[in-house]
Amino acid sequence: LKAWTEYNITLRRFYIAVAEEKILPMKVGRAATVTIRTNLSEPAVPKDVRLVLSEKRKLLLEIKSPEFWNGPPSKYRIRWEPKNPRRGSPGYTDIDIASAWTPKQKWTIANVTLEPGLQYKVFVSAQNSISTGISFWGPEYANEVATIPLDPVDLVAESLTPTEVLISWRSAGPSEYFQVTVKDANSAGDAFDHISSDSNVEEHFHARVIVDSEQLASSEQSIMVDDLLPSRNYTVELLACTSNECSGKLTAKVITKPTFTPKPNITRVTSNLDSFVVSWTFPQDESGYYDGFQVHYCKEPLLCQETYTYVNLLNVSNLTPNS
Repeated sequence: LKAWTEYNITLRRFYIAVAEEKILPMKVGRAATVTIRTNLSEPAVPKDVRLVLSEKRKLLLEIKSPEFWNGPPSKYRIRWEPKNPRRGSPGYTDIDIASAWTPKQKWTIANVTLEPGLQYKVFVSAQNSISTGISFWGPEYANEVATIPLDPVDLVAESLTPTEVLISWRSAGPSEYFQVTVKDANSAGDAFDHISSDSNVEEHFHARVIVDSEQLASSEQSIMVDDLLPSRNYTVELLACTSNECSGKLTAKVITKPTFTPKPNITRVTSNLDSFVVSWTFPQDESGYYDGFQVHYCKEPLLCQETYTYVNLLNVSNLTPNS
């Protein structure tokens, strides 16, 4: 018989009547009936466990009911183990479904809070129970999931030579690898800040930086990118990934150094009692991009000052008269 199923049992007395050496049709007496319910047994395994949503610290799971509960549905137990035992902690949580469950209910949604950036093996089992305290756990359904890593931080791209850029960053939590992409922003237009869309940007470099499992979650990472073009605008994109789940995108901009820097042409120098004005020109058709200009002036050979400006003119005041 099936477990936890009601059966109606009907009992009738029957007898055979004999008259003048003839056997008459069988006769039955009045019926006695009784209804019984078979005992509980362990429920079947959940039919399916689906990952609906993966976030940095949370998983949203859909659990499909077992084909046979073999008793009143009570709860699901979700148990997890990190695939890398050196990172993350095992644990479990119970989802009570006894009060809300109906026979038509096939799926149950459950939230599980886990550490970000790790792969887990998740096990789900079902439990039935009756008021007398008798309950049974069924077998486990296993599935592999991954949480989204935290966004990396402190991304810096520094041009070391006309063709080399050093990219460095710091991880904010566990991940399996970092995805680094360098795109030539000049292909989208002349101005560095006017990139219209990724479809217009030429991807120059793409690499995965594998994370050593021995490293700390907040360790520093770096990669050298070479074979770049001088005096070019590049956009660096960085993602932290575990399995196929990736963090938000972090971006940085960098301009590779020019092959050579042309000299400014000083066009005017005027002064009065305690100030001076200097202006200059700079090749506007130069393909390189520069942050600004450094003006270095000295009262005496060993008494110098420096000033930075983004325009082609500088007015220095409050100087010592007649110096």
